Amino acid sequence: MLVICPSCGKRISDRVAACPFCQVTIASDAAAPIPSAPPARIAPPGPPLPRPSFDLPPPPKKTSPLVYVAIGCGLVLALGAVAVGTSVYYLKRKAAEIQAQGTNPELRNTKAVEVLKADRLPDGYYPVAVVSIPGMDMVVLGDQPPRPDGRAAHIRERGYMYMRLFREPENMRALRAFVEGRTDDPSALRANRVDVATTAILRRGSLRLGGGNVLYCAQRGEMSASGGRQKGLQTVTLTDCPDHNMRMGIWFGPDPDPARPPAELNLTGTVADENELRGFLSHFKVCGPAS
Repeated sequence: MLVICPSCGKRISDRVAACPFCQVTIASDAAAPIPSAPPARIAPPGPPLPRPSFDLPPPPKKTSPLVYVAIGCGLVLALGAVAVGTSVYYLKRKAAEIQAQGTNPELRNTKAVEVLKADRLPDGYYPVAVVSIPGMDMVVLGDQPPRPDGRAAHIRERGYMYMRLFREPENMRALRAFVEGRTDDPSALRANRVDVATTAILRRGSLRLGGGNVLYCAQRGEMSASGGRQKGLQTVTLTDCPDHNMRMGIWFGPDPDPARPPAELNLTGTVADENELRGFLSHFKVCGPAS
């Protein structure tokens, strides 16, 4: 075993007579033995570790497709109820607005100027009816001032009907063909709910005005207006604008000589006179934006 040299403190064998380092003679009982390290303590075994489980958790319970169908139906019904409620509210508001115009000539005039995009209405013309809803504007002008109660008076001889639609419907092609002169069949007017009967075509043409191209067809005939059927002259117009909205107008007035044949009729100063038509339509921004 190893012992410690009492002279130099080195570790030496207990069997040597002298320290190999300092040469001091070592007595058998002089060197102190090196204390041995205490035996290592071994901790008692702990509780066994849990055995890992490789079982997968149960799959989540699937929601029935009927639940999603029910949710979707409920959402559609809710949106439908909102849409119906909004539509009813809007229609009620528009009905109230039109009713208010019925006895308020100033309100009718303001609305007509707004729809026609005019600074003011032409002299001698008064608003009879004005309707403006998304996708459609309509104005009727007459030649009589409002009655004492504020309501519009019946048209006697001269008036103007204007309509704007968001897009030109397919069934308007026949009307366009009639105005352009590709057909003389007047049934195109009635087919498009334009209540004008044609007796004779007087002239057709076009004019540039306000950024648009105005096509017109002037005729002798009969039409429905406020107060009943009226015979005279009518000029049907279609205005082509960059926004592709359909703008149709009918300017109507008296026939200067109903007994005279169409070829001999003097149209100067009438609604069939192109110069008069240009002057009348110049009051409006014919290609103005929708109301």
